[in-house]
Amino acid sequence: MSFLEWGDEYMTGIESVDNEHKGAVEIINRLYELSGTNERSHIAELLNVLYHETKAHFDNEERLMKEYKIFNYFSHKAQHDRLLRILKEFISEYGNNNKELSEQFLVLLHDWMINHYKFHDGKMGRELVEKGAK
Repeated sequence: MSFLEWGDEYMTGIESVDNEHKGAVEIINRLYELSGTNERSHIAELLNVLYHETKAHFDNEERLMKEYKIFNYFSHKAQHDRLLRILKEFISEYGNNNKELSEQFLVLLHDWMINHYKFHDGKMGRELVEKGAK
């Protein structure tokens, strides 16, 4: 059993978004597997991949939301911006040896993904599909 399990309840109906979500889940599960090890450089690399892929994913979602005029664009984007700030700060602290890859940080990512995918992205996906996005 993985730390973060992908399930149909997280599907948005938008193929690119769902594939990007699955990729983030895989990275978080890999980080979980590496937590407690001495593989700092590998963990740092994965954290950077997570940040850049998350940023690209958010850019994709935000582009779709603008294009299809999704109602809650600004509050959704604010959630994205907050997570990116958290990731960027953590990566900086980790790189300076001021932080460890803790269970607390992994749980934060886990809970953010579960709640955001299920509720916010689910609603976004339904609206996008209704408006003809694929």
